[in-house]
Amino acid sequence: MSELKGNKQPKRRFTTMNISTDEKSNKPIKRKSKVEELLGFTDNTDKILKNKQKRQREIELQREKQIQEEIELEKKALKGPEIKKHEWLSYVFKNHPEVLEIREKTTPILKHESFSNLIERSHTEVKDNIAKSDILQLVMQHLSTVGLKKSIRCLEEESNLRYENENSKKSKLVPVLQLGISNVDNIWNLSTENIDPKDEQEEDPEQYYNDDFVGLGNEDTEISIRNVNIWEEGPDSEENIIIEKELVKAGTLNKLIEKLTPPDRPKSYPDYMKSFLMCYQSFTTPRQVLWKLIERYHVPKKNDQTFTEYKTHRKFIQLRVGNVLKKWMEDHFSDFNDRLIVEIHQFIDKTLARDGHSSLVQNLRNTIKRMQKGASLEIERETKEKPPDPILPKNIWSFDLKLTDIDEEEIAKQETLVVHHLYINIKPIELLNQAWIKEKTRHRSPNVLALSLRFTRLSNWVSSTILNVETIKERIKMVSSMIKLANHFFKMNNYHSLQAVLSGINNSPINRLKFTWEESTKNDKKSFNNLTLLMSSKNNSKNYQNHLLNLFNKPTVPYLVFYLNELTIKEENQPDNIDNLINFSKRREIFQIVSDLTKFQHYHYNYISVHQIVVLLNNLRVKMSKRQMKSKSYKLEPRKSNRNNIK
Repeated sequence: MSELKGNKQPKRRFTTMNISTDEKSNKPIKRKSKVEELLGFTDNTDKILKNKQKRQREIELQREKQIQEEIELEKKALKGPEIKKHEWLSYVFKNHPEVLEIREKTTPILKHESFSNLIERSHTEVKDNIAKSDILQLVMQHLSTVGLKKSIRCLEEESNLRYENENSKKSKLVPVLQLGISNVDNIWNLSTENIDPKDEQEEDPEQYYNDDFVGLGNEDTEISIRNVNIWEEGPDSEENIIIEKELVKAGTLNKLIEKLTPPDRPKSYPDYMKSFLMCYQSFTTPRQVLWKLIERYHVPKKNDQTFTEYKTHRKFIQLRVGNVLKKWMEDHFSDFNDRLIVEIHQFIDKTLARDGHSSLVQNLRNTIKRMQKGASLEIERETKEKPPDPILPKNIWSFDLKLTDIDEEEIAKQETLVVHHLYINIKPIELLNQAWIKEKTRHRSPNVLALSLRFTRLSNWVSSTILNVETIKERIKMVSSMIKLANHFFKMNNYHSLQAVLSGINNSPINRLKFTWEESTKNDKKSFNNLTLLMSSKNNSKNYQNHLLNLFNKPTVPYLVFYLNELTIKEENQPDNIDNLINFSKRREIFQIVSDLTKFQHYHYNYISVHQIVVLLNNLRVKMSKRQMKSKSYKLEPRKSNRNNIK
């Protein structure tokens, strides 16, 4: 080896490793260097592990630093006020009413301090409940979809649970909550719209639906629906239309459609269009009307017309057809099933767009989208006023809770909410051709039948409750309570339930209780007589009708039976046809009755629903038959009995 020159140091020699041979395998064995032994490594595996742990710590530190940076950036970029903890509840209720509905079904909302005592006394057991961590993950995922990242961080800190980030843009919490809401809206829906055709003949359900729909089951009438193009009908004559005092009295379907889409606009046109669109299902089907409107759209040129005259004439009729379609969907979108919507889209895309009616195309498309989303042209339903707190009894959580334990005003509020929901969902088809009476078509009147059933049950409950009281002193109190209930219905403009209570009190087994009525207070007697006079059927319920004329822009539930009687009279006293033409004057009168009944459907009550009370009201059953009531009444106050003999 050459000598070292100057101060130069030799190269590192500790990297050189001594290698020995394994006696068994005769393979070289790598020996540890002194540096490795000083650093604490026993072999290469430990070294790799320690490096991996070091990198992991660095990644975690970097992640925590990134999270802090994101929080700082969110603080700077956050617009609007921060949603604080105590504001989360109101935020959720405002943006997701389905959450509020579920809460109301389990806990009535009340702001009184005494209500906390009721909660402490309650005891609830839930089986198969969801884990808290799963619920928190759903909540945080929902907050992520609406961009509330800071709220997620707060929840993570408070719950000590890290959010498992997902890329889903749709909330999973909302559909889960919706599963908890019972879908009772379609419980009466026995129509054939959604029937799956699996019968032996494999009939088209749409065809079956339409065939059954014509005349709403009125086989006694054969309305002339000619299989002829609307433009081949010919000019107006006694054979196809009857007009009196500039009003259409009767006509073929072609002529009625023609008058629905005139090139000009007579004074009577708005009322005619409303009457037709509301009542046409008493003599034809939605699909037939759509076909006829499309026929009407394709205007042929007359021989005596110049091209300019034809173009102007065609434009007015085509625009009228489009406007009728728009009004039809806005006011009666429930008439349209999926098949009709597809046909309308085809008409829009292949015909209207081709003919250059761009504005009409856009209006119709927007109308379909808006109506499919559940929007409407109704008056704003929401109110800015705070709803009154419900009046709850102390035993609201008890399994033995009875309606008689609840304040009369709160019973009236809850019953009004239920019947009002049924009332606002009444569709014109439910009221045509006495559909609610005939066995074949009763399924088309679910809300009418449900309202009638609630009337009967409430009336029977009033009578049975009074008769179940054994002593005259308590019976007088019960009669007074029922009169108070009737007064609350009157103040709430719920005349349907008001008449049900009055009918229960006026029932002959109650009315004959001589001593009970004699010892009732003067105020109760006066109040009862005034309400009875208001709802009296004398002079065609004149007092009731005059009273309704003074109601404007107020939530109301009309007395259904009055309008059903009016419709029955019109249906039975006027023929469906005049000289084999559709009797449109009859439909115009029916339109007026239906309009009077449904004119309050746009106004809504501002009450809070209490689930426990609603359940009691929904489960009212007939407790006593007429014979049992009569027997009980004579037992309480026998004939020719003296006051001294009455308990």
